[in-house]
Amino acid sequence: LYINSKTRVLKFLHVEGKVFINNEINIGNIFYASDSISIFASVACKRIFSPRIISKEDIDEYKYTNVEENKKIEISGNMKIEGKFNIDSKEKYVIIDGNLVCNSDLKLAGNVWAKNNVFSQENIFLSDGVIVGVSNKIKSVVARKKVVINGKVKIYGYVHSEQEAIITP
Repeated sequence: LYINSKTRVLKFLHVEGKVFINNEINIGNIFYASDSISIFASVACKRIFSPRIISKEDIDEYKYTNVEENKKIEISGNMKIEGKFNIDSKEKYVIIDGNLVCNSDLKLAGNVWAKNNVFSQENIFLSDGVIVGVSNKIKSVVARKKVVINGKVKIYGYVHSEQEAIITP
């Protein structure tokens, strides 16, 4: 499915296959694609699910495996965070191999790969370079309030917000 003009869907959009969003779309509730969703324009909805959700352009996880040890930070295990949490990594590559659970705003930007679920009792902000999940393993990005995605971001799985999920490539 190619969305090339401004579109509003009142409740659900269910596609068997791939979706390419080339113009603004507002989906009242749930957006599903069985293969992948490639986003090149603004998207607003509450829930979005696909095995691969790509904003702006694809990000290759391979760049994380061929990094010098002094440019890599690896965190193993689940993280439960009290208060606001922010990782904005341009110089180093941060790999989080565990769930991120935060009771406040959670921000990830730059060279950050969260291999498991990302949860917040408030808002989640994902920006240029962030990857959530692993190919063929569905993971979730879940916020009590909003999920805001800006720039080049890749998610394997599910985005859920009780208020609104906004994706702007």
